[in-house]
Amino acid sequence: LSLACLGKRGIVGTVQRRVRPPGGGPAPEDDADLLDLETAEAQAQRAAAEEVRAGLLAEWQSSLPALLPSLADERVVDVLAVGHRQALLLTTGHIALLKSTAGAADDYHSQWRVRIGEVQSVKGVEEKCRLRIEYARRFDSGPLGTWTVPMSHTLSCSSVAAYQAALLKVGRLLASDRGVALPGDRARARAAAPPATVPPLSILDGPYVYQQASRPP
Repeated sequence: LSLACLGKRGIVGTVQRRVRPPGGGPAPEDDADLLDLETAEAQAQRAAAEEVRAGLLAEWQSSLPALLPSLADERVVDVLAVGHRQALLLTTGHIALLKSTAGAADDYHSQWRVRIGEVQSVKGVEEKCRLRIEYARRFDSGPLGTWTVPMSHTLSCSSVAAYQAALLKVGRLLASDRGVALPGDRARARAAAPPATVPPLSILDGPYVYQQASRPP
């Protein structure tokens, strides 16, 4: 009697139905096609970004002899903006901080540069977006021998994103110079490596033939 008084809505409850509006999204069977489309778009965007980056590095490479004549024989690895009119230049042998003059945004001069082989450690403070590069500079004092003087440079970034990018790029450059592969680099190398070719086993080329042991005469 109580169920009869509740009625159908009270017994069954509110039934929620989801209706796909016209043009409101793909059907379930089209999810794979949508995923392929998104993957293709991501690959196209990545290829376009790599092309822009390659052109930027080529421009810096061509201007390197005039900007830093002592580094003309080195290859530009990366360049990234870290602050107001400041750029961090990474080459195969040096880390340099460049700054443009107030009158010309494209006219850069070197504030400091450090040889990669002299870098001892890189310390970062993310709360302050500050990167500290500690290195040891050797000075030849003639008859008194060679003096090793600990020195450092501080890089203040304008944002957390710039700080994280600078820390990653500098760490990757130092690891490459020392022959140490980072975890992300090892994974990318394994993904880009061609599949290993395993030669076929000759013992399984033909069917196995059972040979009965011969009895002595």
